[in-house]
Amino acid sequence: MVTPVPSGDAVVALPAAARPVSRVVFLGSKALGVAVLERLHALAPQALVAAVTFDDRTDGRSAFDAIVAACDRRALPLHVAADRRDAERVLRALAPDLCIVSGWYWLLGGETLAAARVGFIGIYFSRLPA
Repeated sequence: MVTPVPSGDAVVALPAAARPVSRVVFLGSKALGVAVLERLHALAPQALVAAVTFDDRTDGRSAFDAIVAACDRRALPLHVAADRRDAERVLRALAPDLCIVSGWYWLLGGETLAAARVGFIGIYFSRLPA
């Protein structure tokens, strides 16, 4: 049985018998990413197991230092990926149930996307093209 759940303009179908999510990994950068990371921790600190980011301090919009500080304050493991392949390796090793993404630039391969049991949820300021 599938239960429809409203999500903005769309309806997302969730399996009724889905196992609980116990391992959440945050992937992101920028100010929105910091806000998402902090909210995730406030909502489910026991489920948030790690954060993955990249060093974007050459970008004027960087919030790298704020992400590092947020992880330090919460004793949350932070992985700074050197490149896309490194990020994929880290994600597969973390074996997340769910990944929450905000301010991420690198496309991830199918094997990495499949490593998250529930999948990935992207949070963005604007609607993405259909």
